[in-house]
Amino acid sequence: AKTIGANKDGSVFASPFARKLAQEKSINLQLVQGTGPNGRIVAEDVEKFIKEGGAKVDAKKEQAKPAAPTKAAKKEKEVSARAGGYNEQQVSELRTEYARRMVESKSTIPHYYLTIEVDLNEILKLREKLNDMLAPKSKDAKDKSRGITINDFIIKAAALACKKRPETNSVWMEKSIRQYETVDINVAINTDAGVLVAPILYNVEQKQK
Repeated sequence: AKTIGANKDGSVFASPFARKLAQEKSINLQLVQGTGPNGRIVAEDVEKFIKEGGAKVDAKKEQAKPAAPTKAAKKEKEVSARAGGYNEQQVSELRTEYARRMVESKSTIPHYYLTIEVDLNEILKLREKLNDMLAPKSKDAKDKSRGITINDFIIKAAALACKKRPETNSVWMEKSIRQYETVDINVAINTDAGVLVAPILYNVEQKQK
């Protein structure tokens, strides 16, 4: 059978929320057509799959499957999973919490997007000057790349903007609006290992470096 949602190596490219929804509904993501960026399977794709009756077909296949393996057979299950065309990796509680918080913020906080053009020539000159001052006397390109980034300027600018327009640094509390006095910014970072982490930078408006 054709695995619609599978990559050439058999892996499935899907969002955390789509995986959670598919798990709850016993849906095989390899049968779902992804419509997100680069063919990524998103929650809407899983919901559409269910509405179109794909869940019923998949449920029949699930009924024919044997019972889930015991803890003693966990290693054997992982091996068979790889043989089946995918490798399911367990994630830490911290990464699970990151994913939960991101899904929660996306679904509970009104989002809007603005696009503007910004002349960063002066910022780029300042960045180069500061990095030359801070850079080690090393010829290693990796050492020289560890310095101030454009993101650092954007994060600082966002914090100063929140102080200038404090109404943007507030949350709805059911019966009131809570306006924060300090600016804490959550930054999503994709590491070299391909792991997404989301640290919170506290009191950004007060930071000097």
